[in-house]
Amino acid sequence: MRQILHIFAKDSRRFWPEIAVSLAILVAFVRVYPVQWMGPELFGSADDVERYRRLQGIAGTLALLLPVSWLSLIARVVHGESLVGDRQFWITRPYVWWKLLSAKGLFLIVYFGMPFFLAQIVLLAEAGFASFEYVPGVLYNLTLMTAIAIVPLVALATVTKSVARMLLILLGILLAIVLFLYLAFYVNIASGFMLGGDRVLLPLILLSSGCAIVFQYATRRVWLARGALVLPLVIVALAEMALPHKSTVDAEYLGTTTGTDARAANVAGAPLEIAHDGNREGLRSTFKDKRTDLVGFNLPVTISGVEAGTAVITDDLRMTVEGGHGDQWSSEWQTIFNARYLPGVWHPSVNLMMNRTAYDKFKSMPVTLHVTFAVTEVRAGRATQISLPTQDFAVPEFGICPGAAAGNVGIHGLICRFALHQPGLTHVSSPGSGLPCVQRSSDAEEWGPEPALEAGPDGSEETWVGSLDHEPADIGLTPVSTALVQFHHGDRRVETSLCAGAPITFTRYERVRRTHVDLTITNFRLPNVDEPLVTTPQPSR
Repeated sequence: MRQILHIFAKDSRRFWPEIAVSLAILVAFVRVYPVQWMGPELFGSADDVERYRRLQGIAGTLALLLPVSWLSLIARVVHGESLVGDRQFWITRPYVWWKLLSAKGLFLIVYFGMPFFLAQIVLLAEAGFASFEYVPGVLYNLTLMTAIAIVPLVALATVTKSVARMLLILLGILLAIVLFLYLAFYVNIASGFMLGGDRVLLPLILLSSGCAIVFQYATRRVWLARGALVLPLVIVALAEMALPHKSTVDAEYLGTTTGTDARAANVAGAPLEIAHDGNREGLRSTFKDKRTDLVGFNLPVTISGVEAGTAVITDDLRMTVEGGHGDQWSSEWQTIFNARYLPGVWHPSVNLMMNRTAYDKFKSMPVTLHVTFAVTEVRAGRATQISLPTQDFAVPEFGICPGAAAGNVGIHGLICRFALHQPGLTHVSSPGSGLPCVQRSSDAEEWGPEPALEAGPDGSEETWVGSLDHEPADIGLTPVSTALVQFHHGDRRVETSLCAGAPITFTRYERVRRTHVDLTITNFRLPNVDEPLVTTPQPSR
């Protein structure tokens, strides 16, 4: 233990400039970053708005400098006793390798782990959360940050001789990741593959990095350590590219059976009805992508049958085209984004994509089009209605949102903040007149819509915030996340002015089940993708 403390004290004295810079950037980050949670409307004059924008720029710069300071600190402290080459001076001293490694670990705990933990607690308190209630989540975030960033950086430092070489290798790794994601993006569209394996990727990164560190400190065989660092990640990358997205969707949405039997088994209990909207045939648009040799079209549909107290999310879809001579082509699963449906009748359009070869084969004949929608049914839970106050207010199981501060002429959205992660899936609605707020008396509490103006659109203005799946904490430099709660009328964003006293309802939704719904269209003709794009706006409801 004495040798560990001796090495730790020696490193603290030797690298005090790097320690001081890292801590100074962290303190500045904690001091300035909360400006990101505010909106420019909270600043009165034009000068204040300009000051707000400058502070936002400083906060963004500090968010970039903080990881750089950590990288510099890690590189300096590990390279202090070089592990690469055959001229390490420290092996002539009475150093035991595992004690040297332990001293480096203690250094990072004291000068990275503890300051980062305290910074997270202070940021939570600054955001208005009872910070000590979130200690487990903060520790989870610290664990993620250590596993994803700190341990791999230490591993890179152990297999490099200098900071410059470490930065060069790190740049190469980042470029390889970008290239992999770029290729995976197009593979996902064309073939239905997706980047899965989140549950194994993090432990594998930690395991490979840890093995590289231990191998290098114990044996100083750099190629053995580099192999332990790189080989598992290459295997995972190849496995990810070979793992079809359809396997996970089939298992979660179609059950253990597949094909016609599975569809017949689940349609009877489908949470919604989907029909082809032939009356909107003229609104169909087409598109093509020369880079991936894909073509597609927007299919107008009518969605109904959602039960009261529930909502349905369409997550993925898969299409099958059948020709008159028994020819058939099927796509892989294609992702649908932000498609959520409450009770009522909806008229969206869905994007269907197919490869050019299949399209050219079927475009000249009537076909039977089968579309399978993978859907998630959710049920409404706790609902909280709040009359918009003038100051910040907390919503149970949601977060903290800004009030209608005195002097504002209305709020066209709420920049709400959340502790550790985005909230669970929440539907936010308000009657919303779409009218500006005017002060009706000297009392700042009495604000309301101008009565002389015309009424706004019928129905509530609404939006969705959050997700059904989340971990105890999202990895990040700050434990506070934000979201702009901006209201929509159907698929049209509206400029709703929320006045003090306006009722806002927050309804939490929980998952009930995952299933699928089928749509079959006979005598369907594929549209001509070579025609100009139709830009006619499409109704949503």
